[in-house]
Amino acid sequence: MSGGYAAKVALPVWANVMKQMTAAYPMHDFPIPAGLEETSVGGGLFGRGERYYLTADQHVQEANDNESRPAGGGILQRFFNLFR
Repeated sequence: MSGGYAAKVALPVWANVMKQMTAAYPMHDFPIPAGLEETSVGGGLFGRGERYYLTADQHVQEANDNESRPAGGGILQRFFNLFR
């Protein structure tokens, strides 16, 4: 199809399908399975981060990983330290 770019052909079709899907199946959060806890990873200055659901064993591993990281913070902290 000559001149059939995604914004003119595929996007209107996709938008129509998604409108029908959200009308038929409204969005809602999935229930968190028993034994899992929500935690956020990342985000920092610009957002809330990604949500993950971990078991108690995984939380222990995460804490151990954080203890083994070198002092001095992340990349942003090192960047700001350049100007001190």
